[in-house]
Amino acid sequence: MSNLNCIVLQGNLTQDPTMLTSKAGKEFIKMRLGVNKRFGPEKEETLYIDVLHFGNSAPSLGKYLKKGRNVTIQGRLANDDYENKEGNKVYGYSIIANEVSMGNKPKQEQEIEASTKVVTEETSESTPF
Repeated sequence: MSNLNCIVLQGNLTQDPTMLTSKAGKEFIKMRLGVNKRFGPEKEETLYIDVLHFGNSAPSLGKYLKKGRNVTIQGRLANDDYENKEGNKVYGYSIIANEVSMGNKPKQEQEIEASTKVVTEETSESTPF
């Protein structure tokens, strides 16, 4: 029987991605994704998940992805086990993303773009030449 380690998540970035460089000199981005889960009409829980992306698109994604942006990621689960200062083993997980797709911009950013467009259109119509 074969094993499968494949994860697909859709959520919103909880902060702007951080651009980092590995020991081998490869650029990658680190993101934190908030994924909501509903329990009926009244109750909601948010999972906060660390995501790393090492692809060639990492530098450009780092420029365009901002806090609140909806993204869909496809990747695999990875261990983040380490030993802390007290010598205790700490266990954690993150997602290594193979693919990152940008969804809708945050509502606030959409509203700013819409108001800028209205101002630009009003200004261009009132110009006599």
